[in-house]
Formats: sequence, C-alpha cells, structure tokens
Amino acid sequence: MTNGQHLLFYRNPARCWEEALPLGNGRIGAMVYGRADEELIELNEDTLWGGRPRSFDGGGYFEQLGEARRLLRERRFAEADEFISSHMLHYDSEGYLPAGRLKLRFAGPLPDGEYRRELELSKAVAATRTGGLLCEWFVSAPHQVLVMRCTATVPGTAGFALSLDSPLRHTVGIEAGDLFLNGVCPVHARGDEITETDAEGRGGIRFEIRARLLAEGGTVAAGAGALTASGADSILLLVAIRSDFRGWNREPAGAFPAEACRADLDRAAAAGSDALRSAHIEEHQLYYRRSSLELPEDAAD
Repeated sequence: MTNGQHLLFYRNPARCWEEALPLGNGRIGAMVYGRADEELIELNEDTLWGGRPRSFDGGGYFEQLGEARRLLRERRFAEADEFISSHMLHYDSEGYLPAGRLKLRFAGPLPDGEYRRELELSKAVAATRTGGLLCEWFVSAPHQVLVMRCTATVPGTAGFALSLDSPLRHTVGIEAGDLFLNGVCPVHARGDEITETDAEGRGGIRFEIRARLLAEGGTVAAGAGALTASGADSILLLVAIRSDFRGWNREPAGAFPAEACRADLDRAAAAGSDALRSAHIEEHQLYYRRSSLELPEDAAD
C-alpha cells in the first residue's frame, strides 16, 4: 500500500465534533479540530461515568431472569417482552461523560500560508499546518499522555496561551508551573437527568487533567488560570488525565489524582519529544501493521 492510502487530509478546520480528527490510546481520547486561531481539543478518559457502585438485585432479579428465559425458550416473545419491561428494567446504565476541553489561543496573527490538517493512520499522528507553524498531536500508550509539538518555521515565533475547561463541575488552578483541572462527575447522569450529589452529599468519580508546557528557545509563564508560551522555536505540550476510579464494585478513592498525573508528566518530560514520538509510533504499528486490505484496480471498476 502507498503512503497516501494511510493519510486523511483536509483544507479546512473541523466545524463540529464529527469532523474533528480522533486520537487515543485505549484510555485517553482526543478530538482535534485543527483550528488556526484558537485550537480546540475535546478530551475523554475511559473511567468517567456518572454514578457510584450499587447493587441492582432488588431481592428477586435473578429469579425474574429465569422466568424471562423460560418465556423466551417457549417462544412466547410478546409475553417475555412485557415481563422484562415491567419487572427487570428498573435500572439503566449511567451516562459516559466528557473530561474537558483544551484551548490554544495562538499569539498574534498567524503567518500567511496554506492551511492543511491531516491524520496519518499508520502513525496515529494528527497535524495542523498553518503558514509558519506545524502542530503535531498524538496520544501515547507507552507514556500515557497526550502530546503536542508546535514548531515554527521562523525560529522564535511559536507561542500560544493554553486554557482548560469542562462541562462537568470543576476548578482550575496552577501548581508548580502545571495547569490543572479538578473535576467531579455527577452521581446520576442519564439523558437530561443530572444529579450532582447523593443524599450523603457525595459526588461521583473525581478526575484531574494536568497540562505542562516546555518551550525550546522561548519562555513559559503561568497565571490567571492559563499557561502562556512565547518567543519559542518549538513548544512541547504534555497532558495527563487520571481519575480516582478503583473498580466497578469499589467506592472511588475520594481524592483528586494529582500525584499520578504529575508522575505521568515527569516521565514524559524526561523522555523528550523525539523519544515520545518514536515510542508511540513503534507501539501503534505493532497493531496497525498486523494486517492490510488491498482492493486492486480493475478495468471493470
């Protein structure tokens, strides 16, 4: 297969979630919009659900399951449907929830030049090219972080302000140069029904998004709930997401996982951008290259 068969590319930024380019490592997910003035990245993490552990057996559920199976075996489908609807559907799955949004507002007007955004499937790397800037994104499985490297064609011109937001209850702060968002999932989230706390005042799963900027040839400043990099040749953005989820049948730990997020960022920062990218691509291609599908051209096409 040719390299072009592994490449998706577009001449315009994404207008909505469905048009954004998806990245992930099985735990952290990111949708990259590729916007030139204010980039938007929507984030999720696989343990962020509404609710807390609870029992669904009201003292007869499994007996009711036996009755439903009996009706099905006897092919009494209408009766089985009515029985299941009236006796066994008292509970439904809680809602899966978004983690938050990264926003990158670029410093000053962007250099003139052709726009392009792309996703290289064979490497699981998304890129946005806007004049004199190239921003590459991937979500690393080996290092468990979202990575972005922004490189300027003209040295000393890379810069942006980074902020965090979430539709869930949250606070944003700065700690030791990192930008963090601490969020709390509701105890019930299903459709339009949202309940933030239970009768004991407890919320649901707690989580943290923590971001760090490393600038080459420039400076990084923190303040007013944002990080700002300016005057750089290139900028490395690292994002960690963790929750206090401990298992489907165990209560959450009850604390924001700041230490785990800092450990992820420290490990990724120590590796450096080149090693992060190489380790990510090597791990991804172990799976991506296991098989291929080729549909040869034919005159009868």
